[in-house]
Amino acid sequence: MQFNTVLDVSNFDTSKVTDTSYMFARCRKIKTLDLSSFNTEKVTTFAEMFSDINNNYMALEEIKGLENFTAPNCTRANLMFSNCNKLKVINLSNFQSTKLSSTTNMFYNCSSLVNIYIWISLALIL
Repeated sequence: MQFNTVLDVSNFDTSKVTDTSYMFARCRKIKTLDLSSFNTEKVTTFAEMFSDINNNYMALEEIKGLENFTAPNCTRANLMFSNCNKLKVINLSNFQSTKLSSTTNMFYNCSSLVNIYIWISLALIL
């Protein structure tokens, strides 16, 4: 059986989504995710959105569109990228949330990360 290593979510309407917890957790065959069309204005929790997805099986190497994520209502992003050990770049440069209260282990075991681009207030919370 052959698996598609790219997941097309370009037609997802996320304009009313408030919780993205576990949305892509344990998606072990996906190499690339393109979330460029995601509207994250109303999301309050990104907790474990991509967590544990590598778990020695996951091939995720790139998440496109993270730079478009805005998070004015987000309070939780704990373990968001936990165990994403093949990701080299995470760009959260527009992830502007002054309400974040939990970022525990947000980048836990992201051992291949070369660059993390974050909005300055998020950096102060970490």
